[in-house]
Amino acid sequence: MDDADENAIIINALQTHATVVVQKSLFEGFGLTVSEALWKSRPVLASAVGGIQDQIVDGQDGLLLPDPRDLSAFAQRLRWLLDNPALGERMGRSGHLRVRDHFLGDRSLIQYVDLFDDLIEQNDQPPAERRRRDESTPSIDSGRSVDTGERVPTGR
Repeated sequence: MDDADENAIIINALQTHATVVVQKSLFEGFGLTVSEALWKSRPVLASAVGGIQDQIVDGQDGLLLPDPRDLSAFAQRLRWLLDNPALGERMGRSGHLRVRDHFLGDRSLIQYVDLFDDLIEQNDQPPAERRRRDESTPSIDSGRSVDTGERVPTGR
């Protein structure tokens, strides 16, 4: 498999036709494989490590495995996804939207434009008004805990 284009075609075909995509890592940076699978509307079962945790809301876009060495929990969650195709389809659709809204290149550009607009707007305000605005701005919630009503097996 020395041909990079051929490899990309094979990986794309595997992800596109997979029922579940698994990214079981002990350590991971961003984990582009996860975003690729989510973009293809595939549910992902992945280790809760590195940037993978930023891409998947556990129970909504896929399932995160807290301990990547826990093979029993891994097998149980995989079986659960395979036995619940409607849930996998719902997670896949949700994951596609999450990638679209948070991880595409144009999304980053839009976020930069919004940031610059805010900075310009703040700079046009008197200092006292800037302080009041900063004090009233709510903190951003990470959105990590989403209750979908589904019971996720814990493997314990």
